[in-house]
Amino acid sequence: MDFGAESYKNQQFVRVKSTENEGSCACCDCGAIGNMLQGWDNATIAESAYHRRANCSYVLIGATVITTFSGPVSDWLGRRPMLIISSVLYFLSGLVMLWAPNVYVLLLARLLDGFGIGLAVTLVPVYISETAPPEIRGLLNTLPQFTGSAGMFLSYVWSSECP
Repeated sequence: MDFGAESYKNQQFVRVKSTENEGSCACCDCGAIGNMLQGWDNATIAESAYHRRANCSYVLIGATVITTFSGPVSDWLGRRPMLIISSVLYFLSGLVMLWAPNVYVLLLARLLDGFGIGLAVTLVPVYISETAPPEIRGLLNTLPQFTGSAGMFLSYVWSSECP
C-alpha cells in the first residue's frame, strides 16, 4: 500500500457549497449555544465551590435526573420541541435566580437550570446529527464540545477579571 504523495494527490475531496448548508449550519450554531451555557455553569460551580464553599450541586442533580428520560421523551415529542423546552427552562431559571428572595428559591432555580442543561447536552448532538448534511456532519458535531469548552474558558476569564 502506497501512503506517499501520489496516493494523497489521487484522493477526491468533497467540496461543500456554502449556500446549500447555511441553514443547517445556523441551526447547529444555535443548538450548540446550550452547551456553552453548560460549560459556563460547570466552571461557575467549580469557582463557587472553591471560593465560597457553597453547595451548588443542584444543577448537576437536575441535569442527571432529566437525562435519564430525555431520549424517550424526545422520541415522542420531537427534538425541536424539547430543545425549545430547554431554552424556556434556561430563561425561567435565570429569572428566578435573579429575583430569588431566599436560598431555597435559588436552589429551586438552580435545579431548573440543571433540567435545561441536561436537555441541551443530551439532545443537541442528536439534533445536529439528524439535521446536518452528511458531508459536514462530523465537523458540525464538534461544535457542542467546542462551545462547552469556550463557555468554561469565558467563565474562568470573567471570574479572574471580576473578583
